[in-house]
Amino acid sequence: LFGTPLTAVLFSMEVVSVGVMYYAALVPCMVSSLTAFQLAQTMGLHQSPGYEVGAAAALSPGTMAQAAVMGLLCALVSVLFCLAMHTAPKLYARVLPNPLLRAAAGGALVLVLTLLVGNMDFNGAGDGVIRRLLAGETIPAAFLLKILFTALTLGAGVDALQEEYGRTDRLLECYMAEVLADELMRSACGRMNEWIWEHAGLRVARYRFFGEDPALLPEDMPAELARLGAEGIRCNRGFCLIPKKSLAMRLELSADPQTACASVCSGCSRKDCPNRREGNFQ
Repeated sequence: LFGTPLTAVLFSMEVVSVGVMYYAALVPCMVSSLTAFQLAQTMGLHQSPGYEVGAAAALSPGTMAQAAVMGLLCALVSVLFCLAMHTAPKLYARVLPNPLLRAAAGGALVLVLTLLVGNMDFNGAGDGVIRRLLAGETIPAAFLLKILFTALTLGAGVDALQEEYGRTDRLLECYMAEVLADELMRSACGRMNEWIWEHAGLRVARYRFFGEDPALLPEDMPAELARLGAEGIRCNRGFCLIPKKSLAMRLELSADPQTACASVCSGCSRKDCPNRREGNFQ
C-alpha cells in the first residue's frame, strides 16, 4: 500500500470491520504486508522511501496540538464522505432506475469531471496528490474532489465498477470498492434493526440466510424474490444474487433485548451472543 507496509497492516485490520479490531490478525497481516513489500521491491517498485515528512513531524507541543486538530478535521471529512456515499446511490437510482444506464452515466460524469479538473490526479488511489501535499504544495479542494470522484464512481454501481477495475488490473481500487460496499451493507443492516425496534418494539435475534438454514434452500430464492417483488435483484445459475452486494434472508424477531443482533454476523463482536457459532462469528 503506497510502499508503506506498516500502514498497510493497520489499514487492512481496521477497514475489514470498522470499529472492531481483531488482534489475532496482527501477525498474519504483518507477514503478508512485509512479504508483499519485499516482493514489490524485488520487482523494482517502491525503491525510494514511502513519504518523507521531514521536520514537520518532529515531536513538540505544537505538533501534538496540530495532530489533534488534524484528527478532528479528518473525522469531519469522514462524516462528509459517508454522507456522500449514502446520497450518491439514492440519486442515481431515483434519476436512472436502469443499472446499466447508471453505470454509463457514472462513467460519463467522471470523464467530464476529469476534463474539468484538467488532470487525472483524483482518478486513482491518490499517491501523487499525497506526495505533492507532503512536499509543501497546497491543494485546498483536494479532499472535496476526491470525495466527489469516489461518490460518482461508487454510486453508479459497485458491480460495474469492480468489473472495470478487475479488467484493468487496478486491484487496490477493486479491493477498496469491495470493502466500502461491505461496510455500507453492514451499516444498512444495523439501520434496519433500529427501524424494526422503533416501529415494532422487537429485536432482530438472528439472521437466517438461504443455503445456511435447512429451511431456506438456495433453489427457493428466485421464487421468494418474485413473491416479494424485489425489483432489480435476481439470481444467476449458481443462485448468487445480482447485484453482488445484495442480501436475501429471513429475520427471527424477539422481544428479548439480550438476543439483539447489532448487525450481520461477520461484523459481530459479542462473544456472549446466544446464537454464536464457532467459525462463523468473530
